[in-house]
Amino acid sequence: MIFRIINDRVYAMHEQYLGRLKYGMAITDRGELIFTNM
Repeated sequence: MIFRIINDRVYAMHEQYLGRLKYGMAITDRGELIFTNM
């Protein structure tokens, strides 16, 4: 399955989320939403 995050762009790679954690919102390869407040 491919999960997408729509913030101002669309991310369709499960590897991309590793670099998006600091962006504020990310999704894992299991489809779990992760919200980070750093």
